[in-house]
Amino acid sequence: MHDVSDAVVCRPTSAAHQENEEILQVSGVQDLCEAEVCSEASLSTSLNTGLVAADVSHTPSPYADHEYTQDRLEPVDPVDAEVQTDHLPSNSKAFCSSTLNENDNISQRLQFIQIVLQTEKSLKRYTGIGSKTFLSGIFDMAESNIGNIYYWKGSKGNNVSEKTSTSKRKKKELTNFQEYLLTLVYIRQGFDLAVIADLFEISQTWAGIIVKSWINILAKVLNELLVYPSAATVRSYLPPDYPSEYADTRIILDCTEFFITTPGNTSSQAATFSSYKHHNTVKALIGVTPTGVITFVSKTFGGNTSDAHIFQSEFISRLEPGDAVMVDKGFNIADLALEYGAKLYIPPFTRNKSGGKGKTLNQNEIKTTRDIARLRVHVERTIRRIKEFKILSNRIDCKLFPLLDQILVIVAVLSNFGPPLVES
Repeated sequence: MHDVSDAVVCRPTSAAHQENEEILQVSGVQDLCEAEVCSEASLSTSLNTGLVAADVSHTPSPYADHEYTQDRLEPVDPVDAEVQTDHLPSNSKAFCSSTLNENDNISQRLQFIQIVLQTEKSLKRYTGIGSKTFLSGIFDMAESNIGNIYYWKGSKGNNVSEKTSTSKRKKKELTNFQEYLLTLVYIRQGFDLAVIADLFEISQTWAGIIVKSWINILAKVLNELLVYPSAATVRSYLPPDYPSEYADTRIILDCTEFFITTPGNTSSQAATFSSYKHHNTVKALIGVTPTGVITFVSKTFGGNTSDAHIFQSEFISRLEPGDAVMVDKGFNIADLALEYGAKLYIPPFTRNKSGGKGKTLNQNEIKTTRDIARLRVHVERTIRRIKEFKILSNRIDCKLFPLLDQILVIVAVLSNFGPPLVES
């Protein structure tokens, strides 16, 4: 258990609380300074009384509190400031000055971009893309599809498809690539727009316009890469050791939830309150192949929506006769699947024991439960990858709701660019 001091340090503090902490810190420094001033004043008084250096006795170290250590303490004669040595290189001041001058010539924006692009590891950390080839490839696709960029002007009336008049908008501050990179950093790291604005040396308002515009652009481009393959294509990529009794599985489905800030009106609060998470959330249906490749992403729904409802609203039209779909117990959709000639792989439900106390499964049902759980783990691992993008793992602000479906598409496709979860 953490003590109270740890809890205080870890807890986010309000502005007033931070201000109080700053006052306390300054007060502590003032106390220390006052002590130093008092000691200097007392030393000055002693000198004025006529004491000389020879009259000053050397006090043993406070740690030498045993007699057998006294003879090891060598008195140290005072040394004049003139004979003290400086261990810094003679050209250190010139070196520091030249370094500062060099850094002054590079803007903060370019310094940050250099950090992001420095290695593939740093690129992955800040953008979620682990390859510069993929980074430039996606940008080329986006730029070739957009021509002149249409900047976001608000969700009411003037949306992203309307071109902002150049006469009414100030001169473009960032290149297209810099705006693209800014948006990826925003999605991956979940930074506040104020932080993004500082990093790229633009206004917070303009940072918001760039983010919203490029999210729409990237979602449109990357959605074309979110392909729902045929059952035959899925089977051709199955690993050799995949269980034969489940080899006809075309897709593995699962719903995932994302925390949101509490909506202002009561009806939205009720629609988004999740009885499973005990929090306000939005929910989406994610589909992956048996090898863990994301092939389907639904629109987002309120956290109070059932898995079966999302399946029926978003996915059921994709079912074809002979398809096999793997789900967990939350999807009570066997009848719906049968209407489309599809098969459902779902863990068996427990039955009441003959004595009336407790639930039970037979040996075959236990084996089926374990087999399905072992194969379904890939969709859970994929969802964990999605939530590595902090814009989705942080509590989502209600202002982002109009863009949430597009963000989910972007994150899903970028997650597919990672290392394969299962070797085909």
